[in-house]
Amino acid sequence: NTAQQHRHVDECDSITSWSVLNVDTVNLETTTNHVFGTLALEFDKINGAADSVIAGIQKTLSSISFSPYEKGGGFFLTNYYISDITNIAYAFLRLGTDSSNYNEWRIGVDNLSDGWNAVKYSIASPDVIQGDGWNSAAVTYVAVGVIFLLQNNELENIGIDHVSVNTGLLTSADITATVTSEVSSPNINLHKVGNKVVDKGAGDVGTGTQRITIAGDDVNLAAIKSAVKFSGAAYSLSKASTDTATLIEASAKLCRDVVIRNSHASYEVLLGNDSTPEFELGPKQPLGFTKIDLNTLYLKSKDAG
Repeated sequence: NTAQQHRHVDECDSITSWSVLNVDTVNLETTTNHVFGTLALEFDKINGAADSVIAGIQKTLSSISFSPYEKGGGFFLTNYYISDITNIAYAFLRLGTDSSNYNEWRIGVDNLSDGWNAVKYSIASPDVIQGDGWNSAAVTYVAVGVIFLLQNNELENIGIDHVSVNTGLLTSADITATVTSEVSSPNINLHKVGNKVVDKGAGDVGTGTQRITIAGDDVNLAAIKSAVKFSGAAYSLSKASTDTATLIEASAKLCRDVVIRNSHASYEVLLGNDSTPEFELGPKQPLGFTKIDLNTLYLKSKDAG
């Protein structure tokens, strides 16, 4: 089934069956400072006898199967109210069999802010597996809270609202299908390709490079053009048999697939890569080369008679 599914683990509208994780968590009650429903849960962290950095609450659940939510991009959603994150290390969510066997998901303080925080945890990426971990087909325990930097840190009115699970958006598609839609003014911004940040430079080599400029601001293509282009025009020898050997200059040292053609009706052309001719072209005769060094090519005309 590709339909998106959502389920509440607990709506946090009542303290029934909830308890504190230790004696450093106190004053568990409901509050109208909430995000969903009608109420949220609220508690305080004190510097108590537990000497703990944990402030959290726990509950025994009727067995829930999360198996349908594990496929694809399934995730948990939890809302945390933290009035001041200065002394917070991370927030957490625990799901499992009991307080000794669970999976734990964490969100670091760098991703939290003062006030309400809507947090999304990927089901497939727990941060801690405690004891035997969880049996995703029969979850009977949930705990949620925050971890402080020091055991003597204190904070009032820590809020928790709604713990839920979602399958994520599942879409059935044929990736071999041809895309036929068009965009008249395309403006597509790619942040990553192959999990690498996209390079927006002038076409220099790099992972995920997206821009290869073919205008005048790209020196790389200009260098390619200079390397392969023959800068000279077609060269004509005089018909006089006394014409001296002639050097054709070119910007490229080596050209491939070259044809030299003698278009005169009466004269032969002598050619080679030094002053001693290696080939003779009769009147109206072409001669092809797989490759030829134009920088050292000599041509000389000769009276065929």
